[in-house]
Amino acid sequence: MASTLLALSGCGGGGERNEDGASEVGAGQAISSSSVAPSADPGPSPVDGLDAAQLREAVTAPPTPASRALPGPVAERVTLADGRTVWRVRIPGSFTLRSAQARISVGGRDLGVAASPPSLDSLVAVTIGDEGLLDGAPVTYRWGTEDPIAAGALAVVR
Repeated sequence: MASTLLALSGCGGGGERNEDGASEVGAGQAISSSSVAPSADPGPSPVDGLDAAQLREAVTAPPTPASRALPGPVAERVTLADGRTVWRVRIPGSFTLRSAQARISVGGRDLGVAASPPSLDSLVAVTIGDEGLLDGAPVTYRWGTEDPIAAGALAVVR
């Protein structure tokens, strides 16, 4: 069973590095988000069977018109540039960014870590297979150790 998602790009920033290699920002020093860019090698992926670039591609691929028209959580196939097919579960809406990780579950099965695409219009989880992705299955998300929040019934677009 495959787990799910995140770590779309490396973080970086200005400032000095301490002896542990951690970045430090001095008092009064501004952090510029314009200087932060995804690393050339985005590193490993938390989804078994996908590298980080494939995961990024699955998360950022535009939703199909059919799935975008649906008001609640949607599971849809995404075909990657290399021809592989993965499944993306998307919960539309705007979500306040938090320091805790978000996780998405379908039918009580934890798909794994969720992310928000650059458009910030949804939470997304990616998985290799469609096990448990059934029309009408209840979808929840949670932040860290908080109680799950109901997102609605899943619609599967095939």
